[in-house]
Amino acid sequence: MHSSGGINIAFPKKYNVGATAGADATGETMMDIEATKDVKIHVHGANKAGQYVYIDYLFETAGFKAGSYFMYDPDVTEVKYTPPDDSSTSPSSSLESDSAATMPASTSFAFAVALVGAFATAFLG
Repeated sequence: MHSSGGINIAFPKKYNVGATAGADATGETMMDIEATKDVKIHVHGANKAGQYVYIDYLFETAGFKAGSYFMYDPDVTEVKYTPPDDSSTSPSSSLESDSAATMPASTSFAFAVALVGAFATAFLG
């Protein structure tokens, strides 16, 4: 964890897919969920010195076509840094589940940009 804190990401293990037909920007008419599927998540390449981590989200793409959507929404929260006490050499913050990762808060914007860029490249060509 960085001395200024970090972020905790809780990764849902499911995502929703459906058609965009009939939905409007006002939220009056919502998009129907046609299926709930499993997402595979690989966290790798953590570099403490460089303060980065790679996260691969693997979604089934067989049904993706024009007029369809998928919805995946990890829960990202701030983690405050707490200096270790004399009996410990590591920060006192802990992760609450096995499906979470922590990274420095300064990487959150880069993470979001990389995630959007990856989806745009994969699905828009």
